[in-house]
Amino acid sequence: MGFFFPQLPEKLLGANMEKPVKVAIVSRYFGDWGGAELFAWRLGVGLLEDPRWEIHVVGLRPGQRTQGFVFHEAGRILPRSGPWGQLAFAMQAKRYLQKGAFDLVHSHELGVEADVVSFGLPRRRWRKIVGKARSWATPQDKLVDLLERKTLFSPRCRVILCPSELAAGELRTEYPELVPKIRVLCPGVEFRSFQVFPERQELKQKLFGPLGWKREDLVALFIGNNFRLKGLPQTAEAVARLREKGYPLRLCVVGRGNPKEAGSCLRTLQSQRAVWFSGPVSQSLASSYYGASDFLLFPSRWEAFGMVVLEALASGLPVVVGPHVGAAKLVDPGRNGWILEDPESVQELAQCLERLCNPLERERMGKEARQTAERCDWRFRVKELVRIYEECLGVTQKD
Repeated sequence: MGFFFPQLPEKLLGANMEKPVKVAIVSRYFGDWGGAELFAWRLGVGLLEDPRWEIHVVGLRPGQRTQGFVFHEAGRILPRSGPWGQLAFAMQAKRYLQKGAFDLVHSHELGVEADVVSFGLPRRRWRKIVGKARSWATPQDKLVDLLERKTLFSPRCRVILCPSELAAGELRTEYPELVPKIRVLCPGVEFRSFQVFPERQELKQKLFGPLGWKREDLVALFIGNNFRLKGLPQTAEAVARLREKGYPLRLCVVGRGNPKEAGSCLRTLQSQRAVWFSGPVSQSLASSYYGASDFLLFPSRWEAFGMVVLEALASGLPVVVGPHVGAAKLVDPGRNGWILEDPESVQELAQCLERLCNPLERERMGKEARQTAERCDWRFRVKELVRIYEECLGVTQKD
């Protein structure tokens, strides 16, 4: 079943609808493992299903998830990461965009002049949030600031899409002059790809049995790439505290990071064979981890949205999140999860975790979680994006 799209104005596509709108999506790691990359890909897939759109992707390299798109490889550049990688990619992307004669450009990267820009958090606000604020700026800081301003203040930029009200608020604070351009388009979830497994215990045994974990063990799921920022140290300590009280808790960590950042409590869990690091996984395998777990712990210090929260809700998992996570707007405390007052507080996290160890409470909250996610299907997000594209095309195209 495909997405439903509202009718585009005939002045944009022509009365005979023979010429589709040519759209370029600019994303370095289009479709790769990561919230922003998957966000770009999901929206692209939704547009691809409608023949009125001709979707091109400008990225570093083609992959399995770029199939079906007209892909322009701008990846023969060094370096690929960091601000200098952003600059090099932007320069390469500019060449393809100039040659392509696109009707509309939607960029998920800095340094690219586009009609629609997806944006998370200003650099200066990010440095403050992650605790690296300083009175002087490094060359890398200055470069990111330059790319940021070049993108957001470009005469071509008509709409800036933020993934949450939290991110939009930070952008309004940093650049009040951009307020008229700022919109919020939250990520969605492919609801049918996630399900509540009646045989959760069997799936748990299949995935974690080889580790020596038991069917009756409770599995806390943690997903994230930056372990310290996303809250793995306090997560490990909270799990360790409840294990000391006799709760049969285990911790599954999905993502890329340095385990040493999680501190001594994680080493204690490792010695007890109570923690498992899977590394980054495919979306299909991630669905299995959701299905085999009992709840999601995500005490991140700051997150523009937090796709993992929405995916966990879609899987019928109660969630515990930090207050500065965009997806916390979806959490109704006591109904489908809990919002921490202090994401650094191990005691508060342990208290929420202990409540979720109650099977009746967990089952009730899991049902509420599933209902919450059902209202956030990607189909609704793509329809919102189509309306934004229509608005931009109505302004930029000549009758």
